[in-house]
Amino acid sequence: MKNESVFPVSETRFYTPASEAGNAFLLPLCVGHFLCDSNYLVSRSRYDSFLLLIVLHGNAFVTLYDDDGKSKTVFLSQREFFLLDCYSSHAYGSLDEQLEFCWVHFDGPSARNYYQYYKKNCPQPCTLTHKQLLTVFEDFYSLYTPLSETAVTSDIRLTSLLTRLLADCISPAPDLPFSSEASIPEAPMEKACAYLRVHFSEDVSVSLLADMVSLTPCHFIRSFKKYCGVTPHQYLLNLRLNSARFYLRTTGMTIEEIAYACGFQSINNFCIAFKNKEGMAPGAYRKLYRAG
Repeated sequence: MKNESVFPVSETRFYTPASEAGNAFLLPLCVGHFLCDSNYLVSRSRYDSFLLLIVLHGNAFVTLYDDDGKSKTVFLSQREFFLLDCYSSHAYGSLDEQLEFCWVHFDGPSARNYYQYYKKNCPQPCTLTHKQLLTVFEDFYSLYTPLSETAVTSDIRLTSLLTRLLADCISPAPDLPFSSEASIPEAPMEKACAYLRVHFSEDVSVSLLADMVSLTPCHFIRSFKKYCGVTPHQYLLNLRLNSARFYLRTTGMTIEEIAYACGFQSINNFCIAFKNKEGMAPGAYRKLYRAG
């Protein structure tokens, strides 16, 4: 890979599991959010892991090689993803002056099962609906954020987050209409989280969520914070800010349009919340990204 082809706003985060966990769980090895130019290219004979690529903006390619040296190239566009077996020879790179994509290298005892399911049941590449992409982008950052240097996390928690990301990509099939009812798991707190991931742009009350899982509001808030580490309000705010960051980086929508699309009641509330989270105003964030 030519390092100069990756813009400074790009980031990579690594994770090393405990030896027992690495042998037992599905876990991320490294995770990244890249912005790069047309010179970006990765070519490997082998890299012991599986790779999920999600294109947010621009066009990319993936080339696969079989044991006889024959190759097959797949082209990816915005809102498409590809699951790659890096145990075999492969290459991937950019076809545009600006390519933005998220990626996760992962492995574990069940990793190949996910890959085989993807090969058998999903188009290659898969196209996500807009709603699915927002959900998958939030899943990605839920996995990406705990891998910061200062975060404290656990192997089991990362396994849960990675499993959710893969499941939201490949089930239900990405070419079918998004179904929030089909994606809601049975566990009460995960049911509430799944509802919020779909309805984050709406006016969602604690009472509504508590009724959904048959708890009193006070009991629900305590249970939710114990399960997620944050209150329902903070979880909802994080969803809205993650979506706002996505819109700022990938669309030409105005700041006001983004504020209302993400569920904020006013542009002022949005700008205050965004600056508290990112350390800069939404407009400055967009300029920084485009300056690359």
